[in-house]
Amino acid sequence: TWSPSSRGFYLERLVRLYDSRSPSYSVEDAVACCASDGRALGPRQRSYDWLRRGNGRDVRVEAKSAAFQWGSTSSSWCVCFTAIKENAFDCLLLLLYAPWGVELWEYNLEKRVGMSSAEKSRTAGGASVFIGGRASDRCLVSAWRQSIRPRLTTTAAHLA
Repeated sequence: TWSPSSRGFYLERLVRLYDSRSPSYSVEDAVACCASDGRALGPRQRSYDWLRRGNGRDVRVEAKSAAFQWGSTSSSWCVCFTAIKENAFDCLLLLLYAPWGVELWEYNLEKRVGMSSAEKSRTAGGASVFIGGRASDRCLVSAWRQSIRPRLTTTAAHLA
C-alpha cells in the first residue's frame, strides 16, 4: 500500500493527465510564486496544482485525494479531503481512492456541502470536506451507495 502522501502525488498526476485531454483548454504548471518570507515555492507547495488556459480565461485547479476511513468514534464509514486552501483556486477536483478504483468528482465551491466552516480548521491547515455514512452501515459498499455517494452527488459532479 502507498502512504497517503505518495498516493496523493500519483493520483494528482493521473487526474492532471486526464484533465489535459480536453480539447477546450490546455493544462500548464501552476504559476511560480513566493512564500511570505520571499523564498520561491516548489511546484508541490503552490496554492493550486495546475492551470487550465482556454476560451480567454485561466482556471486554477486544485486536486485533493482521500481514501475511505472507518470512524471508530462514529462507527461509520467516511471520506475526508483535507488541507484545502480556500480562495486559492477556481476548481476543486476530488479523487476518491476506493477498493473498486478511483472516482473523480468536481466539487461545487458555491454549495460547500461537507466543507468545514470552523475558523480554526481553515487557518491551521486549510479547510476539509467531510462526507460521512450512517452508523448503521458497517459494509463499505452499502455506506457508499446508501449515504456517502448520494450526499457527494448533492455538491459535486461525477467526472470519471
